[in-house]
Amino acid sequence: MQESLINPQAVDAAVLAIFGSYEKFILNLIQRRKELEVEKLKLTDGLNRIKREEGMVKKVLTGFHGKKINGLYYDSDKNELVNHKPKAQANPDKRGAINALGELLSFNKGVYNEKEEVVNHKLFHSKLKAPGSHSIQNRAAADYKHEVLSFIEDNYLPDFNKSELNAQLIDNQKIKNSFDNGLSSRQFAESLAKDFKLKSIHKQSIKIK
Repeated sequence: MQESLINPQAVDAAVLAIFGSYEKFILNLIQRRKELEVEKLKLTDGLNRIKREEGMVKKVLTGFHGKKINGLYYDSDKNELVNHKPKAQANPDKRGAINALGELLSFNKGVYNEKEEVVNHKLFHSKLKAPGSHSIQNRAAADYKHEVLSFIEDNYLPDFNKSELNAQLIDNQKIKNSFDNGLSSRQFAESLAKDFKLKSIHKQSIKIK
């Protein structure tokens, strides 16, 4: 095995020339290690945010699979515009795409709006309409609320219908805040069940206290 070509004397000379002493050199490395740990955490958080946004974008785009965009067809499998209409996807999750769109808009509020103080007004009272439908954002919010009620009905209160659950459990401002902040419908439903001390149907009978 070839021996190292590094000259120890040259290393000592370089350390002393730059830092003055090995003590200062070690102190510098201690500080640098702390800085690197902070940078690594920032990069990890950034990567997690990128992955989350990437997932939402991908799910939104599946809702446009096979649709014409600028005269071409969108193929979500290839993420490309193509000349011929792509093969339909098996079991497309259209409602999931709408929900993902609402989450994406909320996630990137600061990107899509110029002034922070008008973010909520501009984003959640959008005039953007899909042909023959209500606002995409309103549809996403309605689906979100429906999912919350369905989860509670399925897991906590099977003897109640959605209108009864809506009347007794749902605070529209809280659910709007939850939706705006990107909390999943399941997370909000579980927090609601905890607030009202609901017990899982898999454990015992249910009562609203």
